[in-house]
Amino acid sequence: IRAGLATESADSAATPVVTIADLAAAVPRGRYDLELGETHMRLTGKTYDHRIPYTAILRLFVLPKADDYHVLLVAHLDPPLRHGQTRHPFLVFQFSRDEQIEVECRVSEDLKKRVPRFPERREGPIFEVVPELLRLLSGQRLITPGDFKAASSGLPSLRCTVRANEGQLYALDRALLFLPKPPALLLHADIARVVFCRAGAGLGNPRSFDIRVLLRAGPQQEMMFSSLPKDDLAVLQDYLAAKSIPYGQEGGEDTLSAGKRKRYAESEDEKEPDGDEEESTDEDYAGSDSDEDVGEEFDEEYESEEEDEVTEDDEDEDEDEEDEDVEDGEEDDE
Repeated sequence: IRAGLATESADSAATPVVTIADLAAAVPRGRYDLELGETHMRLTGKTYDHRIPYTAILRLFVLPKADDYHVLLVAHLDPPLRHGQTRHPFLVFQFSRDEQIEVECRVSEDLKKRVPRFPERREGPIFEVVPELLRLLSGQRLITPGDFKAASSGLPSLRCTVRANEGQLYALDRALLFLPKPPALLLHADIARVVFCRAGAGLGNPRSFDIRVLLRAGPQQEMMFSSLPKDDLAVLQDYLAAKSIPYGQEGGEDTLSAGKRKRYAESEDEKEPDGDEEESTDEDYAGSDSDEDVGEEFDEEYESEEEDEVTEDDEDEDEDEEDEDVEDGEEDDE
């Protein structure tokens, strides 16, 4: 890794704060020189040169890879990065845990005012230094795994495949994130239901199961994750229940989550739900605050009870209509 103090320039915004050479990227695949400026970052490869403003970064993730040797830095972008004819809504960098780095940064007066604690010199593991500098310059927080641990591996992710691509499905406190490619972020607020396939006794491969995640965007919006280890079935179901996400077997009824059971009990006692939720354990999560408990529109029994309620006015109207029908029948007989 080559890193050094950038030369002074009259245009401080155009001069990089720090330059780090030869970084490995999984998406888009290749090796790039990374320049972190005051308002944007720049990726320079053998063929492509990308300039990405910090305002395009929606979220930053720092996640351990399944090999326990690499760490992934993921930047969620909007608008996506255009790489040739392909658009990439995610940047995925890969760092080795044992790689060290020492950098000196050019800190202008404007940067000192905007980020008073920005360091002029930083050293340590590269998987800590680069995300920290990017966090300070972009103003985005770093999202790290919460308390979820897979039973089969002890990692905060589940081994699975999307089509023919093998990867890891990270179960975060407010989202599901599949890596490395194609990267897919499923916020809990956007998930309508999770369907377990080949998960019953005697169905399919006894060593694995599949899940189909249905999204609120429409009936045809879904993602399929295949070949999850059977040992992780109970852990994943507990995770979905804790996050109040409806789930069930294919062709069966949804299993009520803990949050929905609580609402049922309170509705029977004619109490209003308190709406309190357990706080996210993802460190410095910067996601949306809109992912509340799943609404009652996904509770079929709750809807049917409302539809079956009949008011006294409705009963009176029905009796009047019956009387009129009787009178009309007598007139017809005469």
